[in-house]
Amino acid sequence: HWGPALPASLLGGFGFFMFHITMQANATQMGPQARSTGVTMFASFLFLGQSIGVVLAASLIDRIGTSAVIALGGGVMAALGIYFARALRRRASLAAG
Repeated sequence: HWGPALPASLLGGFGFFMFHITMQANATQMGPQARSTGVTMFASFLFLGQSIGVVLAASLIDRIGTSAVIALGGGVMAALGIYFARALRRRASLAAG
């Protein structure tokens, strides 16, 4: 049934938006000498990661199914969010002294 897909898609999209905007903000807040390199690397890895993700997901769908691939993607995004939240907190505490 498609009923749960709508709120799940909205929540997933919002989560990806929040993750993306946080990473983009950090890329643009680098020092002036590294800013262009940071933003370029951010954009390059974003698009490269999406391309690689499509290839991996397509091969996994044949093996484990669509639902499992979607759940795996959600789990990976949650793990990345937790990792980067901790890394940003650690960096802020080191900068504070």
